[in-house]
Amino acid sequence: WDLILARIVVLDFDSRCARKAADIVSELKRKRKTLDKPDLFIAATAIVYGLMLDTFNTKHFDKVSDLPLVPKS
Repeated sequence: WDLILARIVVLDFDSRCARKAADIVSELKRKRKTLDKPDLFIAATAIVYGLMLDTFNTKHFDKVSDLPLVPKS
């Protein structure tokens, strides 16, 4: 486990991420959609850090327009 955990990078959820989360909530409200808070924070963090999200839960995350998802084949 130490070897695995040593390779994990923990990203800060900072004020930029919080602002992006608020923007996502506003966007989703206009579309009459919602996103659970944990998913919202994950999406906002990925966008702020310029990351592509790899998830099997695409039905939640595909609601966020500027969040790139790793394609599933």
